Amino acid sequence: MCNQCQQKIYQFKYDYFFHYLLIYISRLRCFLCQYVSGDNTIQKTYVRNSKTFKSSYQNKKLILDVVVEDDHGRLYDFEMNNYDIQLEDEIRFLRYSER
Repeated sequence: MCNQCQQKIYQFKYDYFFHYLLIYISRLRCFLCQYVSGDNTIQKTYVRNSKTFKSSYQNKKLILDVVVEDDHGRLYDFEMNNYDIQLEDEIRFLRYSER
C-alpha cells in the first residue's frame, strides 16, 4: 500500500470519523443501539446534544462523545478512545453512565 493511502486510512482512527458516522448514518446508530440493548424492535434513533450533560466529576468536565436516544426513550453514550482503556477510564465511563 502506498504511503499516501496509509496516511489517509490512518486518519480514520480519530474520533472525528466516529462522530461523523454516528451523527449522519442513522442505520449505524440503529444497529449499534439494537446490538447494545439486545432489542431488535428499535426502529429510530436520535442524536442528543451532549452539551446538555454539563456536569463534572473531581473538577473534570464530563464530555460525552455521542449521546443517542432510541424510539423507546433509552439513552446510549457512545465513546471513542484511541488508547488502551485504563482503570481511570472505566471509572469515568461509569460516571458518564450515571448521568
